[in-house]
Amino acid sequence: MKKEKNMKKINNKIKKEIFYISFFFLLSFLNQLTLLFFFIYLFYKSFGGKFYCIYGLLLIAFRTIINENIAINIGSMQTIKYCIIFYLCFMICLSKKSYMTQKQAKWFKIILLICFFMFIYVLIISLIFSGYPTISIFKYFSYCFPFISIMYGIICTAKKINWLNHLYYLFTILIIGSLLSIPFPYAYYSSRNWFAGLTNQSNMFGILAAMYVAILLTKLMKEKSKFLFFNLIITICMAWMSNSRTGMLSIVLCLIIYIIYEIFLRVNIKLLALILISIFIITVTPLSNFVQSSISAFLFKGSDSTEIINSNNISNIFSSREGQKNTFLEKYEKNKIFGTGFQVPINENHRDWSLNFSTIVEPGNLLYAVIGDIGLIGFFIFTILYFTIFISKINIKKILLFIIPFAISSGEMVFFSTNNIAIILYVLFGIYLSNETEY
Repeated sequence: MKKEKNMKKINNKIKKEIFYISFFFLLSFLNQLTLLFFFIYLFYKSFGGKFYCIYGLLLIAFRTIINENIAINIGSMQTIKYCIIFYLCFMICLSKKSYMTQKQAKWFKIILLICFFMFIYVLIISLIFSGYPTISIFKYFSYCFPFISIMYGIICTAKKINWLNHLYYLFTILIIGSLLSIPFPYAYYSSRNWFAGLTNQSNMFGILAAMYVAILLTKLMKEKSKFLFFNLIITICMAWMSNSRTGMLSIVLCLIIYIIYEIFLRVNIKLLALILISIFIITVTPLSNFVQSSISAFLFKGSDSTEIINSNNISNIFSSREGQKNTFLEKYEKNKIFGTGFQVPINENHRDWSLNFSTIVEPGNLLYAVIGDIGLIGFFIFTILYFTIFISKINIKKILLFIIPFAISSGEMVFFSTNNIAIILYVLFGIYLSNETEY
């Protein structure tokens, strides 16, 4: 009884604080001054403990992808944003209260050790092989430090805070807001009118929709809810409107895993019947041609898919990724074993020791990024790291939270982008590892 009263007291306090944080979040849309006030408020609330730091990091991630027609671009304060992100991560580690079990502590130490070993590896190869050693080291630190800090904070607070629900609420607000924006022209990206909703880009909306689908299906594995199912249908429809192939393919992957779980582990006969009927409609009925042509048009981004298929030039479906593939092959051939530096381009003429944030690379997907940047040895260490995370807490009901970061990063490389939405991915990994009492 006493424990329930304490939990209720904590939840009421959190709801009150979320209201104030949300107020400053919305205020930050107006101009640079109010954006600065938002960062100052996050700095002030960081003294309240791990929850406020992690929630602040999540709000920074969501604020980063808001449509510029709605809110001032947060990139105008990029340096301040980086400082606040690192500061909040530092405060998570500094907070002494910890609710880790012995098993969690044991596995987390192993994960921490692998991350440290990988940092030493990146440090060495950056100093020896990279044309931009300082940037390479900084970019790995900017991925590794928040990654470890956020997972640590989630695991330590999960006994009292249901992070899956908090993430669900944030995504629900974004998706419902995007739904309401459909009639307005600012909700569409490029001349092809690809739907972006409240976000700054249609592909960004697609991968965020995929993450939301993973969260919804994870919740549906625990409880059946008409509202969750309605949200699922609406989100899939809007993801289709975004024309994001990465987003839709990630959603399809999540649905396949969910269907396998429902049919084989929960023996859901109704779902099996629905799947069989859907397959029949797609393949046999007069609607089949319409469905197949719609899917082809989506995959080929509106090009004449019939002409492409007839010309046996299916590779055109990936033509937009050709430049990224060539960059990867160039980096891979340069140094297959050790790579050419973490998230930096090749620089054969001289070595640049400056910390230049304008150095941009487009690796295309996670596999290209890891193998091209840190070589086959680095890829091996990276694989061990995430395999360790996977086996440390094998939970079939949370498996989608572990898979979705890799799925969306197969087409949109946001895995290491702490200044973008990578923070959300690290929260998902943290939830996968945690023992949430309400889950």
